[in-house]
Amino acid sequence: GGAENFGSVAAVNSYIHLPGIDSKQGLKIGLAYQKQFNENKYYYLENLVSMPRGCDAYYCDNFYKVSADYAIPVNFNGLDLGFVGYFKRLQVIPFGEYARLNGGGGKLGLYSFGTDLLIDGFLFKIGVPLSLGVRYAHTNDPGNENHFSLLFSTSMF
Repeated sequence: GGAENFGSVAAVNSYIHLPGIDSKQGLKIGLAYQKQFNENKYYYLENLVSMPRGCDAYYCDNFYKVSADYAIPVNFNGLDLGFVGYFKRLQVIPFGEYARLNGGGGKLGLYSFGTDLLIDGFLFKIGVPLSLGVRYAHTNDPGNENHFSLLFSTSMF
């Protein structure tokens, strides 16, 4: 139901990893493009390409995004906090992103830059690796110029 109101969307995402200054560091450069095919339709579909970090979601006919992340691991040499957990390393990941949105009432350029701070390890000695952290992003998104968020990820396999 509702197919007469929505078009279709296509996207391509690509990235390349390059070595960093130190052998344990790395640079990730990403490029993405999205096109909404919504001629004679009323609504946009959900974006397949994410907005710059910290920016709200905007919908438009097409947009591209360029991003760069530089990962800097800081080894703790195994920080054991007893029952609380075991932490392997700290990751400092500065980033910058730019997106150009076209259509849907005009053109808009969004950017963000900031840093992710992540601690990798095991919480409460449970055998599942965790990454816990925070993100700060400065954006040009009106009303959301300084964005803070909590980060959490785990890998079961």
